[in-house]
Amino acid sequence: VMLHGMTVAVVASFVAVALAWSASIFTPLGSTQAVEPSLGLRFDTAVLGTGALVIAATLATASWFSALRLARLSVPGASESDARGRPSRFVSLFAWAGLPPTAVMGSRFALQPGLGSNATPARSVLCSIALAVGVVSAAVSFTSSLNQLLATPRSYGWDWDVGVANPFGPIPDEAVDAVRARPEVGAIAAFTYGNVRIDGRSIAAVGFDQLDGIVFPTLLDGRIPQGDADIVLGPLSMRSLGRSIGDRVNVDTGHGKRTMTIVGTATFPSIGNTRTSSAGLGRGAATVASVFPLSSDPGEGRYNGVFLRIDPTLDRVTATEFLRKFFAEQGCNDSGCFLNDGKPHALNGYESLGAVWPPFAAALGVVFAISLAHGIAMTTKARRRDLAIMAALGLTPRQAGRVVVWQAATIIAAALSVGVPFGIIGANVLWGIFCERLGLRPRPSIPLVRLVSLSSLALMSAIAVGLAFVPSTRHGTGARLLSSAE
Repeated sequence: VMLHGMTVAVVASFVAVALAWSASIFTPLGSTQAVEPSLGLRFDTAVLGTGALVIAATLATASWFSALRLARLSVPGASESDARGRPSRFVSLFAWAGLPPTAVMGSRFALQPGLGSNATPARSVLCSIALAVGVVSAAVSFTSSLNQLLATPRSYGWDWDVGVANPFGPIPDEAVDAVRARPEVGAIAAFTYGNVRIDGRSIAAVGFDQLDGIVFPTLLDGRIPQGDADIVLGPLSMRSLGRSIGDRVNVDTGHGKRTMTIVGTATFPSIGNTRTSSAGLGRGAATVASVFPLSSDPGEGRYNGVFLRIDPTLDRVTATEFLRKFFAEQGCNDSGCFLNDGKPHALNGYESLGAVWPPFAAALGVVFAISLAHGIAMTTKARRRDLAIMAALGLTPRQAGRVVVWQAATIIAAALSVGVPFGIIGANVLWGIFCERLGLRPRPSIPLVRLVSLSSLALMSAIAVGLAFVPSTRHGTGARLLSSAE
């Protein structure tokens, strides 16, 4: 059995490497294809070699467990109950609930391995289909969480609607007052660009002054700065410094050194093409604007720009257009001045991968379809002798079809009940690791509607596959079925 399993494992790994190498002709995707120096097939020895070893080792390990079980059952004195295994409690529950005999029989075929020539790899089939379901569910759930992150500016720190910035110097104070007086403005904060150095590490920073209401990057823990002795750090910046909320740190602001207290953590968006270009997501710092003075002369302006939140009673799109026209009249007509989104560059890369998901989902669907068709076909064919005996005892072709349909439906229902929850859990774990590395803390998204739709499609596919094998039981009389099976 081990030699058989290892042969399958080696052949499968070679096939997988060949398919992966063939697929390289379609990459890279998107705009990077224009600058790829060598389009066409590419054999990545490290990646493909590692993948082949993982596939071979996984399949060989699985065959090893099967070999141990068969060796244990082949020992003289092994009881018939050992070979048959414990009867399924679900089958007993179906019988107790009064379901039709065809339903009970079909569920028994799906969940119990059987004995002798009628034995089927029921557990292996269930595990393989559940694994395929789990992978598909994990991919769908992770993709949903990523799409939700990209579509929710607050998740990556942009906790306001519109920003106006002058990356080359201050804006006049009277311009700030004019913006503040606009009827579209519900809350507004003025800011200055800066940079701080803590424990020898340089961190891009922004100073905020709250003018009306509270406008600040998405706060994760603690509170916003209330004076020039307070500072908020990104989670990754905090981790690299080995600090925590409440710690006092020596800060070089470029305008002198001072001792400041870490009062919170926040997620930072991309704020203009300036010194803060290195700030974003979990990296950055925020304090009050007075820490980064632009000029000693108030008439020259105290701030580099303003961030504002539109009055929630107004239509956001219409109000944004009014503000855009107002700022254009003041000379702010380019994307570096008028800011309506601050998606960090790291997330722009993930957004450009949107073209990857359809072929990836199609590949997962093919894997699932192959597992489903192979599993149902194998278990159904292995039960032909049982169906033949029951046909000789009076089982009609229609009842035989119902048995096979119930068998297929039970297999996919069991696989869905195990694979979908584990897929969601796995996706949430991977999402947590992904967000931890970026310094984010958005909630994972569970696409219930999409998962229910895919589960329904899988159930209908299983029934269709089961129906495809029903004609194999319709050979006329039970006697001919029995002789055919023998």
